[in-house]
Amino acid sequence: MNSQIIWIIILTVSVCAIILSAAIGDPAVLMFMTGTISLGLAMVGIRDHRHLEAGGATRGLLSASIARHMGLIWAWGGLCLLVCYGLLLQKTWHEWPVFFGGFAAAAVACLLYASALTRDEHLGRQDEAMINLGRYLTIAQLLGMLATLIGIGIDPDKRLLSTLRPDWVANNIFVAGAVALTALSAYALLRDKRSNA
Repeated sequence: MNSQIIWIIILTVSVCAIILSAAIGDPAVLMFMTGTISLGLAMVGIRDHRHLEAGGATRGLLSASIARHMGLIWAWGGLCLLVCYGLLLQKTWHEWPVFFGGFAAAAVACLLYASALTRDEHLGRQDEAMINLGRYLTIAQLLGMLATLIGIGIDPDKRLLSTLRPDWVANNIFVAGAVALTALSAYALLRDKRSNA
């Protein structure tokens, strides 16, 4: 089966799981589902990277693989926000379109970057400047995700296990996505450092 079809199925099933969890209205169930799904997406990215690395893939293909999986995590978060707040929890949290737009832009940027690196690989070239740009952006993303986690952790209004605020679903998506992107970014940076040593 085509990998794009597999990813469409994974995204559809995982977004449906988040919708059902939000509809139940139990924040503990939602936290479990968002955490399990987002970490699952990160683990798939790590597994694919290891598989490529073991097969002797170039640095460009390895960077493309990580970027593709980062893009899928961003897309998952954006789709969850869109469906939950656009359809299920209508008119409860007015800021969701801004966050959806940011998630969508990050997803598209990651997927375009991965596509460019893969295209270069098929043409028999490797753009070191582009690969290094990706490394710097991964560092920025890692720092941004850590700042997100710290910010949500110290903000007394961001209660993940309470449905009193309209952004309770979004906060769980933010934390789960940030943890997954932190894990994937840190892994990619460590592996890249080792391969350059």
